[in-house]
Amino acid sequence: MRIKEFRIINYGPLSDKGKITLDLFNLIYGVNETGKTLTLEALIKLLLGRNSRYFKNIDRVEEEPEGYVVIATEEGERKLSKKIHLDDLLPISKEEWRNIFIIRNSDLSIDSEPSLYSEITNRLTGLKTKRIKLLKEKILEITQLTPSCEFSNKKEDGFLKSKIKKSLELLEEIKELKNQLKEEGLEELEKKLIEISDTLIEKEILKEKFEEARKRLTYEKASSASRIIKESEEKLKDLEIFTEEDYNIWREVEKELKRMEREIKESKEELSKTEEKIEVKGNELNEIRGEFKIIEKKKTNIDKANYELTNLKEKFIEVSSKASSLITNVPLFVFSMVMLFISFLGFLKKDLFIFKLFTLFFTMLSLILLFLQIKIKRVKLLWEKNFLKLKLSLAENGIKGEEFEEILEEIARFTSDFEKRKEEIKEMEIEIETLKNKRREILNKISKLEREIEKGKEIIEKIKSKILLNKIEDFKEKLEKKKELQMRIREGKKVLESLLGIEPKEKLKELEPFKDKALDINFEEKEYEKLNREISNLKEEKSKYEQNFLNLSKRFEEIERKANEILPEETFLCNGLRDLENIYIKIKNFVKEKEDIKEDAKIALNILREIEEEEKNKIEELFGEESSVSFLFSEMTKGVYINVEFEIETEEIKVTKKDGTRLSPWQLSGGAYDQLYFAIRLALGEKLLSDKKGFFILDDPFIKASSDRLLVLVNMLRNICLKGWQIIYFSAKEEILKIFSQDKKVKIIKME
Repeated sequence: MRIKEFRIINYGPLSDKGKITLDLFNLIYGVNETGKTLTLEALIKLLLGRNSRYFKNIDRVEEEPEGYVVIATEEGERKLSKKIHLDDLLPISKEEWRNIFIIRNSDLSIDSEPSLYSEITNRLTGLKTKRIKLLKEKILEITQLTPSCEFSNKKEDGFLKSKIKKSLELLEEIKELKNQLKEEGLEELEKKLIEISDTLIEKEILKEKFEEARKRLTYEKASSASRIIKESEEKLKDLEIFTEEDYNIWREVEKELKRMEREIKESKEELSKTEEKIEVKGNELNEIRGEFKIIEKKKTNIDKANYELTNLKEKFIEVSSKASSLITNVPLFVFSMVMLFISFLGFLKKDLFIFKLFTLFFTMLSLILLFLQIKIKRVKLLWEKNFLKLKLSLAENGIKGEEFEEILEEIARFTSDFEKRKEEIKEMEIEIETLKNKRREILNKISKLEREIEKGKEIIEKIKSKILLNKIEDFKEKLEKKKELQMRIREGKKVLESLLGIEPKEKLKELEPFKDKALDINFEEKEYEKLNREISNLKEEKSKYEQNFLNLSKRFEEIERKANEILPEETFLCNGLRDLENIYIKIKNFVKEKEDIKEDAKIALNILREIEEEEKNKIEELFGEESSVSFLFSEMTKGVYINVEFEIETEEIKVTKKDGTRLSPWQLSGGAYDQLYFAIRLALGEKLLSDKKGFFILDDPFIKASSDRLLVLVNMLRNICLKGWQIIYFSAKEEILKIFSQDKKVKIIKME
């Protein structure tokens, strides 16, 4: 039997991974938070259904998984789902699944080992351990005994232990009564009893009169308290309109009105100061603005002059450049004049064409150069005239200087002063606006306070019109009067309650008939208590005599009652010695019958215990030298350990080494411990499956193993697979993935 494939469609946050097909040796690997653990939980729930609850920490997701598991057996394939589980295919208990075939949370140990081995042995060898146990329980149930063979005292057993004890006590009591009846006489008791009874009657008549006097006194006090309450309630009706709530509202509102009036006064003073500041600052701003307009006008003129000055400076640079070039042309002009003179002399001496041409050319050149010089001088004179005009204009606006740079520096200084003055005006405007905002806030506050004052006055006026008073002092006086009346009513009610308890009116009516009773008696509590003590003493004395006189009949009644409690199915009567003897015989027979049954049950239980011990010894057949557990463990450890035994007395497994040393499992190394319990699981699994092979589901069983030990344990799993067992190994350990990846026979399924 092995798992062919499975699919988890929906299980909590786990997404559908599709169909997962399995081989003989499988590793399902996934790091944390990839759904490995949820896949394992869902697989167990699909396999075992409700029996999966036996596994610890498997209910992280409450709902049942949706999906299926396909199981391949020799008979064919079976599909497991919500309705069909492994329980329907194999008679294997939930404890056996958990302790043999499924290892969770790296736990290879077996819960309740002796119990598990006993259950498996019973099933495999047909032992009668369970039947013997049930038979023992049935004997104890029928005979009404405890496991220690004592009488049961449970309700369902009729409290037999207590009943036997009471029976023995009753038998002793009957014996004592028989002896007492022979010794005691009954004649002198009656005379003394009559004398005491007469005195008691006289005292009780006097007590009745005292009680009437007390009721009369109670009625008088209660009537007085009731009258006070009624008068106070009548007066209180006129004061009902005066409430603590209205008084507190008036008082608090009046306080608020005074506070708000103070606030208005303070706000008006602050408003006055703020308006003064606004006026002062406004005047200052107007003066500065007047001065600034003059400066602003100058600024306009200066900006215009500055623009013209800049253009003039550019022309000045241009003229200077031309003047410089003109200076460089002076030699040319001299050369031209000399050549003109020479050409003219040549023309005078010889009338040649060349001299005419030269004379004409140099004449033209000289005239051009002369014209340029005259023109530049005129431009320079014009520039100097304009510059002088600008200097005069700037001087009128406060800008003085002789040179360009000096004038430009003065303009820059003026511009800086202008911007500062402009910024100063802006700051003053902001300051005035802030003051105006403050004034608006104060006005709003005053307006709001005035509205609140009006509301407060309206509230007070409503209260005044309600109570018809104009002064709070008068209101307080009325309220105190009301409290005084309420106090008198409470005190009166307390008096009534202390005298009459609840529903005093009804009880006062009941006391009314006593208002004229026992007028000759002055009730005093001390005298009344003394009378009660005397009556009590007389009753006690009378009771003793009555007890002696009636003791026999009462004892007969008590014995009758006890006998009927012990044996309710009988109807006992005890009116004399004959009845007493009859009860004695029947109770004695009842006790003897139960004791005989108890002895017979002890014999039967001892026989069953001997049989049970013989049956338990058969558990050793699962272990021992010739057992499959010993063979598998020896094979896994390569002959280091040769025998695995189970000691019935200590209910403990013992292993024997090759050298004869016997050890308990906890004394083994980690690897040997894991191999031992794997061998036990394997052997038990084969027994349960009738020597057929199945599957093991492992949840990181070797997570704590060292690297060397891990290789040994993994090799052990390979050998188990070679025997035909299917291994489904869940792990988040990367080292396991690396080891299994080296084996081509291992199918690796990664959870992502």
